[in-house]
Amino acid sequence: MERAAADTIELRLPATRWIGGYFVAVSIGALGLGLAGLAIVAAQTMGWQGGMIVSVTSGFALAMATYTFRDAHAKHRLLIRASAEGVELRLPAARSLVRSLSAETRRLAWSEVAAIETRLEAYRSLGMANMQRAYVLRLHAGDSIFLGEDRALGTNLATDMLANLVARIRERFPVELVDLGMAEGRGGFLSVLFTAPPPWSAENLGAARQATLWNIAARPALVMLLVPLIVLLLSLLSR
Repeated sequence: MERAAADTIELRLPATRWIGGYFVAVSIGALGLGLAGLAIVAAQTMGWQGGMIVSVTSGFALAMATYTFRDAHAKHRLLIRASAEGVELRLPAARSLVRSLSAETRRLAWSEVAAIETRLEAYRSLGMANMQRAYVLRLHAGDSIFLGEDRALGTNLATDMLANLVARIRERFPVELVDLGMAEGRGGFLSVLFTAPPPWSAENLGAARQATLWNIAARPALVMLLVPLIVLLLSLLSR
């Protein structure tokens, strides 16, 4: 949540936004380890097909546990504080769902900041689209710092903490906001595994393509039914 003192604007998420993520990560990880043991039993009793299905499910559960833990840790550690002197950043490596980043801990004067750049990013996977808004701090020295992203835009799970933070910063401090439009990245599997963001220099998508992606993003619930159906189909084929 954002907090404004007399001369500062701060983004630091309360425990209610990340502690549940740690619990879920441990729970899914325990399930994945249990399934790994079960895969051995399944291979002996059901043949290699049954063992393979349980092994794949175990691997997916462990991957999701790692993903959930990293996201919870990033929310726990995140800090962005703006004041008259400049901006203080404590940015965890896992602050993005789709990027491989390094952690950043920096203090910058406003004279070092050229602008805040933002753009929409769409990631298609299994017939759905995950819409995010990414934010980058562009420096006069020519380099940039990826701040983070608001996620699940166009759905009832949308977050807007960075949009709100940037709006409040611009009300108080001399920083320009540059909107780069929309770009499309590789969605991989459920926008979690095997994803890749578009280059920051990617051209803005046309209006027709943007409208199509927004329409897809608004109906993710239909696609989530595919996962249990695929598991069921594989189970039937293995008999």
